[in-house]
Amino acid sequence: LKRHDEVEDYKKQRIEAPIPQNPENDLQAIAIEEEAPREITLGPSGTTVKENDFERIQWFSAALATRNLLTLLFDEETLATHTINRLSHTFHLQDRVLKPTLDFEKVSDAIYCIQRRFGCSEMEVRELIIMTCSNMARTLQSRRI
Repeated sequence: LKRHDEVEDYKKQRIEAPIPQNPENDLQAIAIEEEAPREITLGPSGTTVKENDFERIQWFSAALATRNLLTLLFDEETLATHTINRLSHTFHLQDRVLKPTLDFEKVSDAIYCIQRRFGCSEMEVRELIIMTCSNMARTLQSRRI
């Protein structure tokens, strides 16, 4: 008796389902919706990343999340050759290397996102960004050797 009721419910659902007016156009619309990647806004400046990429960030620690987020926003070459402020971290050398700065809006949105997630200070996140840039520079330099 239970099986009979399930079959009857299934038949009702099939009968009550709306018949599409133009199935070909409906399928195209569905395909377009699935293709369009959804984006997540990181902070008040409006920097966005793809939702799929954002979900792959490893949120185990602020350092790891910062590194993952920065690699979404910038390519390795940019991270290796840029920094937050003009002077690189090699300030102890006499000939200070001037590096270009990273995009301010992207950096501020990354800081905002990490702060909200981990509750750390802006200075802590800035230090993590500086470390990420210097690590990328070292990695890139070792690949070239």
